[in-house]
Amino acid sequence: DEFLACSKMCIRDRRKVNARLRNRAQCWVRLGRATQARASFERCEQLACEDGDWVGQIDSQLSLASLLGNQREWAASAEVSRRCVRLCWQRWHRHGLAYALWNLPRMLARLRQPEAAMRLMGFAATLWQTSFGPLGRADLSYVRRVRVLAASQVGAARTQALWAEGVSLDMARAVAIVLNE
Repeated sequence: DEFLACSKMCIRDRRKVNARLRNRAQCWVRLGRATQARASFERCEQLACEDGDWVGQIDSQLSLASLLGNQREWAASAEVSRRCVRLCWQRWHRHGLAYALWNLPRMLARLRQPEAAMRLMGFAATLWQTSFGPLGRADLSYVRRVRVLAASQVGAARTQALWAEGVSLDMARAVAIVLNE
């Protein structure tokens, strides 16, 4: 009994440490110190994985992917987002999945993968609206930027067709596109 109680307390303490580390990483982001923030988010993800704290792992991955995208590290951000989508799909963490799918199309468009980007953007916009309500101005601006990037690569008509295809996707097919299955 004493061992189990001690083990549970250690896990709680490690989760508190991980939460403080994530908070510190957010402070690094606000201070414009991306290198320190990245290292902190990566450490958070590692600790969460070791502890079996998949929610903490998802939070860390989402934050890291966002940071990398803002630093224009498109390939690294896309890879972290894919890991996040995989974990969210395995654990059926719908909220994390919606965020990961929402952020990924910009990275894919930047990596010259316009077809996957537009399919996912159509799906993600629909998922976002049904899960969280209407898209705001910033969200619509984000969608327009992804559309412009994709249209410059495959043309406006093809972009619209890919969008329509994405809107009609189901969750399993959208995840399969992300995971290249």
